Amino acid sequence: MKALSDDSLPSFRLGSQGNLAAVPTKGPSPRFELAPIVNELQQQIISADCQSDVIAMLGASGRLVLRDTMQDGPPLVTSVRNPYRVFMSPDGNHTLVSTTDGELCYFSVRNRKSTGHFTLHNRGASGNEAARNNVASCVCWLSSDAGFIGSPRTSISGAEGVSGSGSGWQLGSGTVYCLVGTKLGGLVFLVKVEVHGDGGSVKLTCFRSLQLPDANPQQQVGSVEVEHINSLWVLFVSTPTVLYRVEGLMDSPADFFDSITASTGMWNIRRVSTAGNASASGAVVLYRPGIGMPAQSYAWASVAGVVHGLLNSRSDGSSANSGEAALVELTDGGSVVNEQLLDLEHVVVPKSSSNESAAITAAVPDHSFRGESQLPVGATLVDVGLTAFHMLLLYRDRFIVLNHPAGLSWRGASSTLQGDWPYLCEIEERIRFDPFRYSKRESPLRGIVRDTAARKVYVFDANTFWELQVEQEHRQQSELFLDRAVNTRESSHLRNRYFRAAYQLCKYDKTMRNKVQFLRGRFLLQIGAIRRAMDVLAECDFFEDVYHLLMSFRNSKVLQLYVEKRYKNLVRRVTEGKGVQMQLACLLALIVVLRLDTIARSENITDAPSATAVAETLTSGLTAFIEETLEERLPMFSCVGYVNLIAQLLEEQSRPELVLRFAERMNKMRYVITYHVSRANYVEAANVLGAHARRMDLRSTWYSLAPILMKKCPIQFTKAMLRAVSRDAYDMPYLLLNAEKLIPVFTQYEPHMNEDPDNQEHQVVLFLDNCITKLGCDSPAVHNYYLSLVVKHDTKRLDEFLQSSLYYDIGFALRQCLESRRYRQCVRLYSQLHLYEDALRAALDCAELTQNETPGGASSAIVGSGVNECAATSLVSGADLGCNEGEERDAWSRLSVAQELLLSLPDDMPLPRRKALWLIVAQHVIQKNDNRAALRILADSCGVLKLEDILEEMNDVSVMENFKGAICKSLEVYASLTKQLREKQLEAGRMSEELKREIEQPRNSFGYVTANQRCIICRSTLLQGDAPFFIYPRCCHAVHESCAVAKLESIGGLEAFVVDEGLPKNFLDGINSTRDLAQMDCVICGETAILEIDMPLFTEDDSWLVL
Repeated sequence: MKALSDDSLPSFRLGSQGNLAAVPTKGPSPRFELAPIVNELQQQIISADCQSDVIAMLGASGRLVLRDTMQDGPPLVTSVRNPYRVFMSPDGNHTLVSTTDGELCYFSVRNRKSTGHFTLHNRGASGNEAARNNVASCVCWLSSDAGFIGSPRTSISGAEGVSGSGSGWQLGSGTVYCLVGTKLGGLVFLVKVEVHGDGGSVKLTCFRSLQLPDANPQQQVGSVEVEHINSLWVLFVSTPTVLYRVEGLMDSPADFFDSITASTGMWNIRRVSTAGNASASGAVVLYRPGIGMPAQSYAWASVAGVVHGLLNSRSDGSSANSGEAALVELTDGGSVVNEQLLDLEHVVVPKSSSNESAAITAAVPDHSFRGESQLPVGATLVDVGLTAFHMLLLYRDRFIVLNHPAGLSWRGASSTLQGDWPYLCEIEERIRFDPFRYSKRESPLRGIVRDTAARKVYVFDANTFWELQVEQEHRQQSELFLDRAVNTRESSHLRNRYFRAAYQLCKYDKTMRNKVQFLRGRFLLQIGAIRRAMDVLAECDFFEDVYHLLMSFRNSKVLQLYVEKRYKNLVRRVTEGKGVQMQLACLLALIVVLRLDTIARSENITDAPSATAVAETLTSGLTAFIEETLEERLPMFSCVGYVNLIAQLLEEQSRPELVLRFAERMNKMRYVITYHVSRANYVEAANVLGAHARRMDLRSTWYSLAPILMKKCPIQFTKAMLRAVSRDAYDMPYLLLNAEKLIPVFTQYEPHMNEDPDNQEHQVVLFLDNCITKLGCDSPAVHNYYLSLVVKHDTKRLDEFLQSSLYYDIGFALRQCLESRRYRQCVRLYSQLHLYEDALRAALDCAELTQNETPGGASSAIVGSGVNECAATSLVSGADLGCNEGEERDAWSRLSVAQELLLSLPDDMPLPRRKALWLIVAQHVIQKNDNRAALRILADSCGVLKLEDILEEMNDVSVMENFKGAICKSLEVYASLTKQLREKQLEAGRMSEELKREIEQPRNSFGYVTANQRCIICRSTLLQGDAPFFIYPRCCHAVHESCAVAKLESIGGLEAFVVDEGLPKNFLDGINSTRDLAQMDCVICGETAILEIDMPLFTEDDSWLVL
């Protein structure tokens, strides 16, 4: 797949502005400020360091102040002799102080009593060099995981130091390794610092030493830095005029250091002209975003200017394969890229004579202090510092913040300037902060300190320690990197790195991010990194421009890859709004179209087996994609129109299997069922209906497909219908289908249509039986249709149905039974209509058809609840008739239906009609010349029929032969009945006489009252005054009428007697008032006295309380 060239790219517009500069810069500009830090040094500062918020300051008189700014409490204050430099470990736990007499002193602000010291001696040298004390000018702290800890190596005799020791208490133990550079001689020592937990002793030991090749012994080692870049270990050692760099593939820095000391040919040496001031610091600094993070760039403060570059770290996190990674990453193994020299002393001042100078002049800002803003000629670059976006340049009297990150190309694509040297106008444009430009300093600036862990920058001179406070430093920086990234003169590696930096800076600025990603994706397309380009362009919201760009590429695979990646990107942003949802809907439809087109093209391959295999693979891929899409439950699938659109796209390409799977996942079961029916998969269609038997939206599908499914697979369709009409989780009937609407479908069914020849059971009968018996269907039409089926196909279900159902039409049922000659069932139906004569004739017809059945075979179908109570006794009285009981029972049993009917006649039926019904049966058997059966009927009629009722139907011969005994027995019964009647009449006469005497007795009862007799209740004389009184003859009690009524009222009156259940029967007959009650019964000793027993003798009040 070829890459795009600049000439092959079409013109396009970015948004509505039409050019790259259309995106406006947002937000405020960066703001810088130097804030002084209060300290307790009280001396001139000669050296300072700060790491992990621990500040170390070294005074000119040897005073050392260590303060942990994150902890409360006093600082650690101590002193050393002949101080020179102070060095702080990145974690802030260890501090080394070098002196001019060659000693290294150890201190710790967190383990304050742990101290130690030793002297650096290079004993591998000869003469005075071995005995000379080496002054440490720089220290490189090695991380704890660098491979030194626990190493069994011993000290090298040629680099053995004079060990010193210190004692003190500390909180823990540990071992730290560091590289120490010297002030003179060009030496680098490997030093081991051991802090022991037992007593807190500190031991410093020098393991090895390294002599820099061709080093000027009078120049100090400005800095030593070790970095692990990809798989390489890289060592930087710098002096003011030489930058040493060595790389190696080693397991640990210890092996790396050994390999360097063993071979001097590994060094990569860069020298600069010594025409400048040789008093420059010569320090090289690495920029790390944070502690423990890999370095990204470096800068060297040489005598010729600032040498800076990028470290070749491959940290692109995209999903490109190894082949595409080689297009945007360096593969030659180098650790440094884009190294440049920034010499601010050799800036170009524009002249107004040439056209080029005129353009330059136009680009220079209108500063009134333009001439004064130049850097002083011959100024000494004291130190250099790096931040993410700025280069910090420290001179003796100037501190300049330059908006130019280390390793960044000096000019971008938008620059019209030519040449390799910076112009004065460019310098002025990029200076962001120059606080000492117009002030004359009394004390020179001494150094820059960067706290990597806290991400702070400090500047100090002899008297003041400042913190550089920066706000909004990242603002407007994305345009800086983007300007370098679009420069086609840069290498692919650098452009990719600049694009990545620009993207990281504008990640949260939507408009700028889209611009960067579009240009970045176009760049990746140019170099052939297709997959990586698609990953980038998928994040760009300029969809129309990207699509237009890819269409010009004329490669459907690339276009499909982009569309799918864009779709996946938008799926993660589906909650952002309707705009994203609309894009998702369009992209999904486009993906389906592109994939279907790819499948169709693959099928046109001439090699048929290969075409089939490829098409199957692509089809399975599309199926998996649709499955994955549906699992994401995107909002667009809630739109019926959109779902139909996707189904139509699949169907138009003759992909029914894909449509079927899509419909199944979308729960479009109507389409699935119709699909199976159209392909004669009737059983599968019935199974799908049964599996979704509770869905109300499929009800119309049931009715529309029932005619064909009932004919093609009645057994399976009936099973499905039984699922649609069942009971729910609460045991309540659930009827999705209306059985009454299905009757026209059922009429077309016959049992021979069953798909299983061995199963001839009527499926409609099964379905309707379930609806009626288990679900309580009460539709008369359903009951009548079910009756018409069971009449013809199932006699047992017919009997059960006639007994239990209440909703069928009796007349319709009677006609159906008569038509099918179901006489036994007709008997019951006639009986329900109270047409007993017709029922009896039907029972006699049934006897003709069932002569071979058992006598009691159908009794349960006829016997009702009103069977005559005398039937049981009369059925066993045949032996008294003097006939052969076996023969009579056999004849009578053939009329079992008639027998059951007669015995179940209602009790309230008039006797003449009951007698007429019995005579019908008797005449029937007499006509058959079965006189013995007639005798049995006579016996079972419970006296309804008399002997004389059936004698008229018989001739004299048969009477003499068969009824002689019955006649004699009947006469005896009449005589017995006459005798019993006479005895009853005599008993009634005696009872009548006794009643007359009892009635006359009360008439003769009386009582009398004496002149002094008093009322028992009020104790007043009865005869005094004209007050009426009652006298009770039976007990001779006499009371005033008013007193008797009052007493009854006091116990509740007539109501009390009404509710009393113990009164004699008919006691209150004829009693309408309390006076009537007092007149009838004595209020002293009668029923009134009994009621008074339940009344309390007194009423309890407070006086009855027990104190």
